[in-house]
Amino acid sequence: MKGKFAILSVSLWTFFTLAGFSMGKDQSHKFSLKLTGGYGTMAVCDLNAIIEGQDSYFNDYVALLGLSKEGKLKKLNWGIDLDGEFILNLTENFGIGIGAGYIRRSNDSIASLKQESFKSAYSIEPELTTIPVHASIYFFYPVAHSLNVYINGEMGYYWGKFSVTYRLDAETVGEAPVWMESKSQGNDQGFGFHGGAGIEFNIGSSLALFAEGRGRYCKLKRWEGDETWKDSDGWTDKISGTWWYYEMLDSDLGKWFPLIEAVEDRPSGSDIRNARKFEADLSGVSLRIGLRIKF
Repeated sequence: MKGKFAILSVSLWTFFTLAGFSMGKDQSHKFSLKLTGGYGTMAVCDLNAIIEGQDSYFNDYVALLGLSKEGKLKKLNWGIDLDGEFILNLTENFGIGIGAGYIRRSNDSIASLKQESFKSAYSIEPELTTIPVHASIYFFYPVAHSLNVYINGEMGYYWGKFSVTYRLDAETVGEAPVWMESKSQGNDQGFGFHGGAGIEFNIGSSLALFAEGRGRYCKLKRWEGDETWKDSDGWTDKISGTWWYYEMLDSDLGKWFPLIEAVEDRPSGSDIRNARKFEADLSGVSLRIGLRIKF
């Protein structure tokens, strides 16, 4: 971890050293503030595997027990990408930047199972967010008086957080309704990379509008956190530790289904396979628009 922060410190030192060197030459539009908003994808991986596996689990029990099902548990993918960045123009064509962003994915959903004397509803509220702090290099190429195209590459450090709330409500004719709820949450951090290209329209000497496409690569694999439970009888419990991903055998169905669990040691047993540390893949692509203010 000390090595990672050392790399980030060197990047920041380089940025401000170059800034001081350039300011001694020509201060006309040396700096700009880039404000960006967009919509993009995210691979997500293990969290989506859990959501998809649970929906498949319900489908299998619907067929086994003769139930009816309404709704579908939905995976994460599309969501908002926000970013702010200060850019130092070293020359007409080259610039370096430093900034921070906010990326969020969520998609609440519910599935209901029904029989003549029984009904239940299972809801899931997943959320995955990350805050990247990044350093970047830009190459600008003027193609007309008011039009530039550019490419950029970035290295960033990501602070990630996920939370998932599960709730099961069940009701049998002639009996009081019951419910159970659990909440999982975790945190992780690590390096990632961006790359993109865009087109920029100057609408004045100090203002430009732009549109860009961007690709992102980042995988976080060392999540720590906790899981809490409570139910309608007043029972509560909580465990904390490393988040693990594994598959568990359902003996009634004869199938393996993915699960995650926060425990200190790797899960094991005859009904468990493919146990490894939980992974969140933040990689994806986005389309973005924004404003660059030059000063």
